[in-house]
Order: sequence, then C-alpha cells, then structure tokens
Amino acid sequence: MSVNGAGVNELIGQRFDRLTVIGVSGEKPKRPSCQRIICRCDCGADKVVRLDHLQSGNTRSCGCLRIEVFAQHLARRRAAFPALPGMKICRKCKQEKPVVDFKFFSGAHDGLSSWCRECHRVERWLREFGITPARYAEMAVNGCNICGSMTSGSGKEVFPIDHDRSCCPGDRSCGKCVRGVLCSPCNTSLGGFRDNPTLLYNAITYLEAWRERNAASRMDPNALA
Repeated sequence: MSVNGAGVNELIGQRFDRLTVIGVSGEKPKRPSCQRIICRCDCGADKVVRLDHLQSGNTRSCGCLRIEVFAQHLARRRAAFPALPGMKICRKCKQEKPVVDFKFFSGAHDGLSSWCRECHRVERWLREFGITPARYAEMAVNGCNICGSMTSGSGKEVFPIDHDRSCCPGDRSCGKCVRGVLCSPCNTSLGGFRDNPTLLYNAITYLEAWRERNAASRMDPNALA
C-alpha cells in the first residue's frame, strides 16, 4: 500500500490490533513497505512502526502486549518453578536484567534461558553477516572505524556492520565482504554516498572550498559576492 498522498489518509484512523494509525513519519524509507507509521496504542503510548510489520501483524502493540503475555506465562512458570527470580544475570553479557528479558527454557533449573534476549539476537545477527563474535569484537575495539565514536549512535549496544553491497546486496553478508563497524550516522552517510569514493571526494572538495571562501570573507566582506 502506498503511504504517499492519498495513501496516508487511507491509513489514518485504521486499527491494527492494539495500534491505531495517527500519522506517518517524515523519515524517507528505503522501500515503500519500510515506511514508518506513527501509531497510538490502546494503553496511550505512541510508537513508530514499519508499515509491513504493522500489516503483517508482527507489531501489534507498543510493547505492552508482550509484557502482558509474558506476565501470564511468568505466573504459570512461577507455579512450576517456585525459585524463579525477579532479576537474572545473563551468562553472556554478565548484566543483571529483569526476567522479562530472558526466554523460557524448561531445561534450566529456573526455567529461563542463560542468555538474555539481546545476546541471542546479537548472536543471530552476527551469523547473518558471516562473522564470529571474536571478529566483531576485534573490529569494534576502537569504536566506529570512521569517526572513532565509542557509541553506536542508535541507542543499541552494538555497532552496525558495514559490508560491500556489490558483493552481497541486502542486509546479509557472506562474511568475506564485511569491511568493518560504523556508528549509525557514519553508516547512513556512507550509504547516502552509495559507497562511491568520487562522491565522497567531491563532498570533501565542496566543504573545503566553502571553508576557504568563508575564511576569506572574514578578511574581505566582498569576497563572497
């Protein structure tokens, strides 16, 4: 479904489970199906979701539904596992997190997975790029490989992995074309220049030319005329 023009008006007011569409994000999507839609949950919270996730049913609430379902599962688990804790330390990242951040695993003594959901997600994500956690750690030891930032810039604990899309188009990699890790601003900027060194060089020339003209204008106000 198009979300431009009349398509936006068709979506506004529609309900998708607990979410009601109230607007469309101004962020430019990579594909029409990736358009970000602004929704209001029945609990009153607003959430920006992808259009395809909304229409497929992958996103049904702001997150409150998952918490409620988990609470129901947790009540049943506590009956089966009286020692189920309120907090748990992830064996992978060593961080103490609420039990809601762990998957259920009946084979464990407390009924919970030893790794948190985020660590499981990162492990799957690294496999999609064909690299090991050790290689990722080696690339990320000094932060973003362009600007040196030690934070991802996206609010997530991990840096985006940069790969050569001429080898592996899309969001997966064979592993051989992984170039490094970047913060989100640098990753987005590099994609905006379409991995084209000529465009990057032209941008550098453009900025340096302006810097020289701006410096000259301070000495001679007529220099920019």
